[in-house]
Amino acid sequence: MTIVRSGVCGTAGVLLSIAPADAAAQTPAPQSGEPKAAAPSPAEPAPPEVVVHGQKTVVRHTLQGTAYSVADSAQGAAGSAVDVLNTLPSVRVAPDGSVTVRGSDSVRIFVDGRPSAAMNGAGRSAALEALAGRAIASVEVLTNPSVRDDANGGTILNIVLNKPRAAGVSGKVSATVGDRARRTLSVNAGLNRGRVKASLDAGLRQDVRLQTVLDDRRLLDRRGDVVARFVTDARYTPTRTRSANLAGSLTYALPKGGEIGVEGTVSHGVPINRVFEDHRDTLFDGEAPSVYRRVRSGTYANDDRDISLFYRDTARDDRPALSIDAQHSVTGLRSDRPFVTSWTVPDRPAEVRRVVYRTQTVIDRIAADRDMPIAPAWRLRVGGELRREASWIANGAVAFDPAAPSPLPVPTLARFDGVQRIAVFHGAATYRKGDWAAEAGSRIEDVRITVTTAPDVAVIRRTLGGFAHRLSVTRAGPRHHVALRLSRSRERLDPPSLSPVVVTIDPQRQSRGNPLLRPQDVTTAEIDYDVDRAAIKATATLFLRRTDRLIGDLYAFAADGVLLRASDNTGRRMSTGGEATVAGKIGKGVKVSLTATLQHDCIDAVDGLGRTRSALLGYGLQASVDWDATTRDTLHIDADRRGPELLPQGRRSGTGSLNMIWRHTVSPRLTASLTARGLVQDSRVRTVIRNAVLRSDTNAVTDTRAVVFGVSVTR
Repeated sequence: MTIVRSGVCGTAGVLLSIAPADAAAQTPAPQSGEPKAAAPSPAEPAPPEVVVHGQKTVVRHTLQGTAYSVADSAQGAAGSAVDVLNTLPSVRVAPDGSVTVRGSDSVRIFVDGRPSAAMNGAGRSAALEALAGRAIASVEVLTNPSVRDDANGGTILNIVLNKPRAAGVSGKVSATVGDRARRTLSVNAGLNRGRVKASLDAGLRQDVRLQTVLDDRRLLDRRGDVVARFVTDARYTPTRTRSANLAGSLTYALPKGGEIGVEGTVSHGVPINRVFEDHRDTLFDGEAPSVYRRVRSGTYANDDRDISLFYRDTARDDRPALSIDAQHSVTGLRSDRPFVTSWTVPDRPAEVRRVVYRTQTVIDRIAADRDMPIAPAWRLRVGGELRREASWIANGAVAFDPAAPSPLPVPTLARFDGVQRIAVFHGAATYRKGDWAAEAGSRIEDVRITVTTAPDVAVIRRTLGGFAHRLSVTRAGPRHHVALRLSRSRERLDPPSLSPVVVTIDPQRQSRGNPLLRPQDVTTAEIDYDVDRAAIKATATLFLRRTDRLIGDLYAFAADGVLLRASDNTGRRMSTGGEATVAGKIGKGVKVSLTATLQHDCIDAVDGLGRTRSALLGYGLQASVDWDATTRDTLHIDADRRGPELLPQGRRSGTGSLNMIWRHTVSPRLTASLTARGLVQDSRVRTVIRNAVLRSDTNAVTDTRAVVFGVSVTR
């Protein structure tokens, strides 16, 4: 069965982006939170890189990937981290919080160079929505990260937060108000005095989104005839996402070089809404269809906290350097939602179904590495890491008569507990001489997983070996830059993906893991070529990504039209495509930017329903215009359009939007802005799932249109 046939596996494509060519003075200084993968120690020679400047994104290429400055993004001014990430080439964040880069969902999110438990767990969607876009200075897309950074076989998205850099005491207060009671307040303060540096970021945010979902599911028999159909038309009341974030850091520079410090974050997010669902269930056996309405409400909250202690020695050409990091993080998600069902046909009493979900993940890790000069142009870096991840999930549902007296019945909760212990050794050699730079390294992991389930007690133990082998070579001349990146890695399995316990998401959706899952192997290759010719700066990238033993979601119908999602090794995926960047300017005050992407995906899948082969040609278009109307006024307009995305058993359509931001400098310390997000918007996402036993067609429309006025005061 072929879902989409648009070419042969292996077809390549091109991405094109244009940004202004004459803005060399706008190059941002490296942020203190940038990951070590993209920024060498202060005393090391800077790696060859190419910079393409523009008001929309300032693009910086390194041995490990590409960094994008998003400080002037219209989405960042009025939106969340989700909106900012969706402006980056090849990056997509779906409404459910799943993140893909070049079609692959093997993506880990770092914040200021450290893995974020909140943004890699069950509450990823809430955590990304809780982070205001204006707090982000840049995002690094590390497609070939250093072996000392845990990419788990995939790509790292490192979110670098804004940090004050001025000497003495500095600070910035920003506030916005918008339609539908949208509002934000953020405070950014810093201290840089002598050997002591400190920063504090605090933010309160309320955003509003409108959403409707039409879900059409059809159950098929062996001949392919429809035997049952379940249609749901869901309307969300305006979802008000309220969040609070607090992040701080304190560092002390040691007299003989190096520094010690502590960083911490605390966040809380709560989306508030009610959902009205109109259902029509049809069984093609002569019976009348069931017609009913279901109303969902209840509580949903995400809480995260993280603290890190670190020591960093100052690297020099003639001496080694030592780095030690210790991190403790806790992330939790909890919900208690009643679903009230009222029937029209047949005539029967109303019913309430209560679904309770709790999950928590605790991560403790300590990592150390030593960077040593071994020759005039060579350095060797070796290190290791010990990590313990403990997670649990409690879930259950119970139905009862809404007229029943209090207290409400409590569902019996199925419990999953998983512990993962990881020991890591990594080593990498770096060569830098003249225009040339190269890095080669390997990462070896010993992974031991124990999973326990209840009330039906079952114990699952797995011992796995992980690895990552990476090679990067760059040559940066005055007008040309070439980079080659190669990698081969094996991804770990998360304990929840091994649990056979069925998790009830709502009365129509369930999910479960697979104790027999095997880790997937990933092979990547990419090459960059950059040229700088007077008023034109250009870069082109070709890439290939192959995933063996691809882990994907498989769908089947359970009783009463419940859609059951399970994970399995579905086969092999091949993705090929390209990227290119061209920079330019029109006149004295107008800068333009254009981005086009083209990527071909092919999945050869084998499951219990047979063999499938599907292919899809995806694309993306992005454009922006920046106009310095006066010395005090700037206008930024950007637009984007994304094409479809291939799934193991279907595909997902793309979206589009047009955004605008106007800034007026009232005084050197006071700036006002007006942002129109989603001025023109196509936010309809159609997800089609097809296999031998079902057809699922879901149309979700998420309206994020917003008009926001903001002011910023800087000290």
